[in-house]
Amino acid sequence: MGELLKWQNHNGDLSGTFRYTWMDGHAPTEGITSISADLSGTLKGTAISLNLGFSHPLHGRLSGGHFSLNLPQPNGTTKMVTCRPASMADWNKKVAALYNQVNEDNNRPTSPAGG
Repeated sequence: MGELLKWQNHNGDLSGTFRYTWMDGHAPTEGITSISADLSGTLKGTAISLNLGFSHPLHGRLSGGHFSLNLPQPNGTTKMVTCRPASMADWNKKVAALYNQVNEDNNRPTSPAGG
């Protein structure tokens, strides 16, 4: 899975895009699912607040170019995610690796049923 948060900072007001891509399903019909949305938020000192389309903003801390956010999970819990600076080339490599994994999974020979 991969997350992309790309924004511009205008005096503490953030605007940009969010994309989340993951493998979905099971071989031999596994695929890639991706969602994207507009991103907005604020940066005040080290406190970051991001609106990514959830029912409430996500809050975290920016430190040394990295930031950590508590992301809501489908089961109602949260997961701490640390984001690091990367280039679009890094993102493209990560997505290509997901597609390669899906192709490998879907083309792996299956064992015949029985015993």
